[in-house]
Amino acid sequence: MDSVFLGLVALCYLLLWWLGGNLSGVVFGTRGFFFLLSGTTLSILLLLLVQLWSISKMSNFMGINNSVNNDEFYTWLAFNFFTIEINFETSVFSLLMAFMILIVFYAVLVFSYSYMSADPFIINFFSYLCAFVGSMLLLVGAGNFIIFFIGWEGVGLSSFLLISFWTTRLQATKSGLKALLVNRIGDFFLLLGILFTYKLTRSFDFQVVFITAEYLRSSIIPIWGVSYVDVICICFLIAAMSKSAQAGLHIWLPDAMEGPTPVSAMIHAATMVTAGLYLLLRCSFLIVLSTFTMQLIFFIGVVTVLITSILGIWQYDIKKIIAFSTCSQLGYMMAAIGNSYFSLSFFHLLTHAFFKALLFLAAGGVIHAMQGEQDLRRLAGGLSTFGKETLPGFLQSAFFIGTLSLVGMTFFSGYYSKEALLFSLTSSANTPVGLFGCFVLISSVFFTSYYSFRLFFLLFFAPVRSTTTYYQKNSTLRLDNSLILSLSILMVLSLISGFALKSTVISSTLLSNVLYPSSTSVLDLEFLCWPVKLLPLLLIFFGFYLALHQEQLAIWQQNWKKISYFAQSKYYYDNLVNKFTKWWLRRFFYVYKTLDKGLLEWFGPAGLEFILRPLSRSVDYTLFDKRIETSYLGFTFGIILLLGVLTTDSFLAEAALLFPFFSSLH
Repeated sequence: MDSVFLGLVALCYLLLWWLGGNLSGVVFGTRGFFFLLSGTTLSILLLLLVQLWSISKMSNFMGINNSVNNDEFYTWLAFNFFTIEINFETSVFSLLMAFMILIVFYAVLVFSYSYMSADPFIINFFSYLCAFVGSMLLLVGAGNFIIFFIGWEGVGLSSFLLISFWTTRLQATKSGLKALLVNRIGDFFLLLGILFTYKLTRSFDFQVVFITAEYLRSSIIPIWGVSYVDVICICFLIAAMSKSAQAGLHIWLPDAMEGPTPVSAMIHAATMVTAGLYLLLRCSFLIVLSTFTMQLIFFIGVVTVLITSILGIWQYDIKKIIAFSTCSQLGYMMAAIGNSYFSLSFFHLLTHAFFKALLFLAAGGVIHAMQGEQDLRRLAGGLSTFGKETLPGFLQSAFFIGTLSLVGMTFFSGYYSKEALLFSLTSSANTPVGLFGCFVLISSVFFTSYYSFRLFFLLFFAPVRSTTTYYQKNSTLRLDNSLILSLSILMVLSLISGFALKSTVISSTLLSNVLYPSSTSVLDLEFLCWPVKLLPLLLIFFGFYLALHQEQLAIWQQNWKKISYFAQSKYYYDNLVNKFTKWWLRRFFYVYKTLDKGLLEWFGPAGLEFILRPLSRSVDYTLFDKRIETSYLGFTFGIILLLGVLTTDSFLAEAALLFPFFSSLH
């Protein structure tokens, strides 16, 4: 494996970003730039498959360890005791991650070619997607924290550009700013953790930091009395919470749905939300040394699953329902990391990317057909009897496969990863917190099943309402070849990826650690007692049954309006954050007005101006006839001052180095 392979791929996509923003409209055009991107992506995917195939032939994908190939690429900065190197590393872990990112990117790219064809700025859209993927690959292939942080910041910038891509929509611009500001919290804490790490290890390199992990645990901060590794891991956890939209910092993710639907697929499946989890997985050698951080990760994951899975029940926006399911699934992965099941979390991360991208793109097809409408209350029944000639069940099949994978139905990709994750978490039910977490995670299977099947039934099987007749009369659903190709790729991966990667990830030691086992044996999962294996399936069918009778539940929701409104308003959390932010902004404005524009101004330029203005005015009136610029005395005074400066020894010594004429004067 070439260590700089992923780095070169990332730089290639960043170059395509520059090319798309500067030359593609003139040289290539929309179609030419699309074929350039698709051809490049297919070539890189082929190279990735060749590398993974060669690794599988050597080890038969059994007992694969996370051997890292790390080489220095270029020395960026070099001082006496401070060196920043541009180095990349390649492992099976990073190759699988890069393969997932690129296959989802290719499907989104093909889908966008048709979905965004009417947009006049489609080339800019493609270039922003290249920046998104390039930054994410730079993050994945980074060999040190500095390159990782550059990719981290690039992902945040690209998400802002894509969420607010439709700049004429005020809500899209506000959502992009909200995502950017919330992620700045994570950026600050990630940088703080990196600085703490460098303070002790004097290195930004991943391998050096991991080797000295025991030293970090034994080092105590004198003022706080805690270990450095605890502080570093908590900083990394807060950074991951903001990027992966965990409880407390999840408010930006539902609002990110204001961007184009292909952007939602990229953010929720392959790039933005996976960056935070990748940080924890990449730094697993540090995370396992902090017991408090591991417990906190598990608790945050459980709380995220609980609050977001309930919120999905009361939503009516198609994309926001899928968005809250993303938060819920990310909570599962966080809980698995908190129990040191890193390989299982990574396994679910891979399979989740495929079926979540499929759901978003299928939802995009529905929205595109219904003239941009996303509200289920207006669309209910709109596709039940609409367009059977132009809708030969393909879009419905794509939605159905994505839904079954999301709920974890048997033999779909979500079943293999989610089943392994849930069953492994039953081992943590030996404490009150572990028992509560296990109960929440298993119970949330019911919520996921209910709102997923509710969305599916309302779109494709609900009776036609009067509000949907407008869309039926004025809409035609056409699936061209690009939409069919992108959805077909994701449908196949949603069906086979779980089974294909099962032995690869679960039985391997991709993210193993000496202290804690990070993976669970396949045999341990296969021979669990049947009530434990049957309970999630029973909850899935129970959610399916209630989704069939959702009219009765709608009547119950109307009778309990306060509870419904409390859930629809997202527990008033956004209002609380707004009030908290407004309170602090007012306090900061008061400090700014009294300190910056008050005290410092009067002891600085404003005070000096107030004191010197009468003196300078009297000098003007007395010596320079009211205007220093036009008086002969002022001109003469300026010439004398200039000659005095030019004839000083320091000036002549400096000028003699540049002009030989001044050397004679000196």
